[in-house]
Amino acid sequence: MLTRLPHRVQIQSLTVVSADGGCFTETWTTTATRWANVQVARANEEFGFGKDQQANIYRIIMRKEAFTNKQRLLFNNLVLTIQTIDDPTQDNRMMVVFARGELT
Repeated sequence: MLTRLPHRVQIQSLTVVSADGGCFTETWTTTATRWANVQVARANEEFGFGKDQQANIYRIIMRKEAFTNKQRLLFNNLVLTIQTIDDPTQDNRMMVVFARGELT
């Protein structure tokens, strides 16, 4: 799989911190920045709470990285919630991530 990787994406992990009074604070921390190829794979429109929203599914091609669907990707001001991670060539060099995009 020979692919150009013209985009920078951030890999983020969720950090949960205990606060006073038994409350918790969730923050996303960037753990790595990598080159990737980000493309819209499918565009949908959702209807909810009286307004239309466009929910796109993105295909992100990048070099093999150790992360899981409990993390997320950040591309410009787009939060990409990971749906699936695949190694289509089974050579542990590149991977394809499908993620749901939401503007921040």
